[in-house]
Amino acid sequence: MAERALDLDVMRGSRREDRFQASGDPEDLKWLAGRLKGWLQANHWHENRWHEFEIVSRNRGESRVITRGRA
Repeated sequence: MAERALDLDVMRGSRREDRFQASGDPEDLKWLAGRLKGWLQANHWHENRWHEFEIVSRNRGESRVITRGRA
């Protein structure tokens, strides 16, 4: 799939911790996991807690979930 403008939601359980925008291929799960790892590191979450988080991708401005990924 081609690169496109996305809204990325960092989720901890059912709670959204943050939303940010990025451009990338939402089907590239390695890229998506990298965005989540970067966010977790920037927000000082210990690696032992990373399993609590997932990242959800949507087309920018839309509500339909395209993919979900974990670190």
